[in-house]
Amino acid sequence: MVLAAAAVLALRDDERPEAVDRAPSQTTGSPTASASAAASASASASPSASASRPAGTTVAVPAVGVRAKVLPINPDNGALDPPTLNDAYIIAPYGKPGSKDNTVYIAGHSWDEGKAVFNALFDRRAQTTEVTKGDEVLVTTPEADYVYVVQRTKRYPRRSLSGAEEVWRKVPGRLLLITCFQPDDGGEAQDNLVVYATLRTATPAA
Repeated sequence: MVLAAAAVLALRDDERPEAVDRAPSQTTGSPTASASAAASASASASPSASASRPAGTTVAVPAVGVRAKVLPINPDNGALDPPTLNDAYIIAPYGKPGSKDNTVYIAGHSWDEGKAVFNALFDRRAQTTEVTKGDEVLVTTPEADYVYVVQRTKRYPRRSLSGAEEVWRKVPGRLLLITCFQPDDGGEAQDNLVVYATLRTATPAA
């Protein structure tokens, strides 16, 4: 079975998130779109060191200061439209944190005119990624704490992301963060940034 999902788009000038291109559908055949969602975890080096557990799911990339709630999102008529700028979103039909049978997709907005959940994943002016191999992605759920380790990052033209087989491949223990890679000229984002990470540890909640 091949995955399909939807890619996070740039923001409109009216400061509202644009709808994502095409949406996820768990079907056989070639992927037909991209993905959306991402969020924060505890302030400690490891999520299991947190004194009090959050009620919901959070994601954090401590190396770049990303911290956010992770909320579920479902495709709406073949599209994903993350409703907020500062939350991350996990595509509900796909893998859940710690999944042993699917890739987990967390996507969120970036924006060149204000705060957005995944702004810190890249340097817009330098046009370089800020996340590097070995950085941790911490995902905390009511059931467990998960530590993923970044393996690589890659930019994809937005129009080609839906056809990138390596993105939508079904890989147990894999987490992908997806956002727009904003250009340095204030124009509309033409690329998506994908952060590839693999599960290192899973610690059940105390």
